[in-house]
Amino acid sequence: MRKSVFTDPPHSDVFITSTHTISKCLRLKAIHIFRGDHWPTKSTFKQQSDLALLYLHKETTGRYIVKFKDDATAASDNDILRIAGVATRSIYSEVSQGFSAALTSEALQLNRERTDVEYIEEDGTGNWIAGVEATNSTNDWIDQADATWDIARVANKSPGVSTYSYHKAAGEGMCAYIVDTGIDDKHPEFEGRAKQIKSFVSGTTDDNGHRTHCAGTIGSKTYGLAKKATLFGNKVLDKKGQGTMDGIMSGCDFVLKEEPDRKCKAVLTNFSLGGGKHKAMNDAAAGIVKKGHFMAAAARNSNKDAADFSPTSEPSICTVGATDSSDQKARFSNFGSVVDIQAPCVDAVSTIPGGETYPASGTSMACPHVVGQAAVLISQGLAKSTDACEKMKEMALDAAKGFPSGTTSKLLFNGNPGAK
Repeated sequence: MRKSVFTDPPHSDVFITSTHTISKCLRLKAIHIFRGDHWPTKSTFKQQSDLALLYLHKETTGRYIVKFKDDATAASDNDILRIAGVATRSIYSEVSQGFSAALTSEALQLNRERTDVEYIEEDGTGNWIAGVEATNSTNDWIDQADATWDIARVANKSPGVSTYSYHKAAGEGMCAYIVDTGIDDKHPEFEGRAKQIKSFVSGTTDDNGHRTHCAGTIGSKTYGLAKKATLFGNKVLDKKGQGTMDGIMSGCDFVLKEEPDRKCKAVLTNFSLGGGKHKAMNDAAAGIVKKGHFMAAAARNSNKDAADFSPTSEPSICTVGATDSSDQKARFSNFGSVVDIQAPCVDAVSTIPGGETYPASGTSMACPHVVGQAAVLISQGLAKSTDACEKMKEMALDAAKGFPSGTTSKLLFNGNPGAK
């Protein structure tokens, strides 16, 4: 029996509640995941009526993501690698416990029967880019004249002002991880505060431009909100914005493995990417938040309910919608109750590879405004990573217009005491 659970055209996401839809499976003893040195007992396996859920997608890589239960005994890499005849692609230990592999039908069946497996999901593929279309004294604030409209809007109570006023803490000591197409860390606007550190796809630079633009909004000297923050590029998408869910999850896992070495005062993750509703992606995003870090995601550009997408449907992250220079809903912005806050995004000028700048539009551009402002608030001592989203919602202006009923009208505002 197939039951549809997601509605993200052109994908048709389903889960299987019966083993009859899988090709005839054989119980081969050779194909099995050990969680220790002993052969599994009968109690290790579930009854046929109590199998782990299997989530399927149209666009896949032919691999599966196996998610262990949170209370399962942690498996070592060697334990997981004991899958006879199957090459394990990735092992997750931070955002969640699990792995990805090209499972045979027999291995798939046996893993669904394990009592320590929560679910199995096909590794989806596609274009994941979300879209390009302490004190509050006035003496602690710095004015940037002739700022771009979008960052100036964050610092004022009315549109049309050209000054961006920001707290002098400016995100100092904050580490912002930009998980996407990478960063051109040689761009002069970053003043040496940016570094491209990891790639899970071909290439090691931002050959798309998408994420260098987002990084500039977070922390460049002219176009950024958090002008003292450190920026790290984590490349999970190629020059066309293509990638796999496994690659994105591995990128999230890498953030949690790598950030302790950076000695950051706080860690923030910008997720200006996403796709159809995927439980594994939501769990990866939630895993970052569970570790005490801040994460914001772009609501995406389909003019639909953001609850039907991932990771925006994950309630623990900060989901960001988009407005134009008149505070109106950007025509493409997703909406709905899962959106936490709105931010400027239409024709927002920021950095692109090669030392250049460019105006771009999309919820991808709105999201880094929220990450940048979160970095400033935390460095200012007004919020922690765990409550920064709620603090920004408290400070926000009731100014965003044109969104459907049930969508927040809260527009990002930085608390500038001299706001106009």
